[in-house]
Amino acid sequence: MIHDFQHANDPLQSRYRFLIPDSWAGGVTIIAAQWARELAARAAQVQLVFQKDVSRGRFLEPDRQLFEGLPCTEIRFDSLDKATRIGRQVFSQLAIAPNDLMLVNSSDSYAAKFLRYARCQGKSFKYIQVMVNDNAANYANLKRSLSTCDLIVSISQQLHQKSMQLVRDEENQIPTVQVPPGTVVGPRQEHSTMSDGLRICYVGRVEAIQKRVFDLVEMMAQICQTRRDVLLTIVGDGLARKPLDAAFRNRGLANHVSFVGRQSHARVLQILKDQHVFVLPSEYEGFGVVLCEAMAAGLVPIATRVAGPQDVIRDGNNGFLVDVGDVAKMAQRACELAVDESQRRRMSERAWETAQREMSVANSIDQLTAALNRVGKADFDDRRHGSARSRWLSLDAPLVPNLATRWARRLWRNRQSRIRFKAAQGGAASSR
Repeated sequence: MIHDFQHANDPLQSRYRFLIPDSWAGGVTIIAAQWARELAARAAQVQLVFQKDVSRGRFLEPDRQLFEGLPCTEIRFDSLDKATRIGRQVFSQLAIAPNDLMLVNSSDSYAAKFLRYARCQGKSFKYIQVMVNDNAANYANLKRSLSTCDLIVSISQQLHQKSMQLVRDEENQIPTVQVPPGTVVGPRQEHSTMSDGLRICYVGRVEAIQKRVFDLVEMMAQICQTRRDVLLTIVGDGLARKPLDAAFRNRGLANHVSFVGRQSHARVLQILKDQHVFVLPSEYEGFGVVLCEAMAAGLVPIATRVAGPQDVIRDGNNGFLVDVGDVAKMAQRACELAVDESQRRRMSERAWETAQREMSVANSIDQLTAALNRVGKADFDDRRHGSARSRWLSLDAPLVPNLATRWARRLWRNRQSRIRFKAAQGGAASSR
């Protein structure tokens, strides 16, 4: 039996269904919303499917404005239930059709399990795994999905290369393509002069390990040794917010930092327009969607040499690249921009030009549909999916293996849910 697209010569005739976990509210959801909106503008069928794991108790509500006007639905399941029961529940709610293109981000392990179950039930559809982060958990999820996915889409060159290596090590030669996340690039706007000081911005989760937000404290301390007219605006929330605020206060930098909390996507874009420099000190990234948005707004980026920034920043031309943890170099580059207004303007213009040329959503969808055209014309036989049943968990086993572990997982998730809920409430309150 041959698995092929129902409309192989025109991927826009298929239905694009983006599966979004309830625990994600960052770059992953922005990519899904922007891709879906661009596809809908091209008269394609789209649907955003929000997954609600009821064992969590509470959910972070998505940014409704971000998905306004797009077809949305939700599926509910209990991850502590047995695999077959979950599979049946989700299977009935998804109502999978042969022309469906299921897009699942690599951080979402549950959606991959649901689609493996659907394969076991003989359902025909296309499963697209979108690699969104450069960490071990994402590659582990990808490896588990190799028996069922039909196409791997990586949003950065580094993710693409590692995914290709992982595919080469397996028997199943799954097509792998690179498609940048993209953003909406508007007309270039001239930023205000630095007569009232340099304005630096960080947008993202306030988290110590991946995002390395405490590097911002040392960076600002070194900048303020030579310049006092600098303000860092931190947009976002997370478990490290209070310790980070305390760290700034302990270094006497309270007047040089502003926490604005979690904001809507539209509000984030508005904040970026009032800044001069964007900093991204991350340990690792998938791409950093906000990096695209910052460059599209004409900010000069200072980012670490990780997946994403390496693809679009030409060091010294349209931004600066520094080694992970090199706080002194970050501070030095920011001071250079503060001293030389003409350099900042030149680099700002080049950053915007790069965004317009390489980071538009339209360009991303062009690449995605071209990849789907190539895959649609390829032959897919049952050998690709023959091991799907063996890869699915035992039909009598729960997703979490034993009762003690299940209860421990439930207690931990409820606690994490309360923490996230309070953090989101706190961010909303602070923004008001």
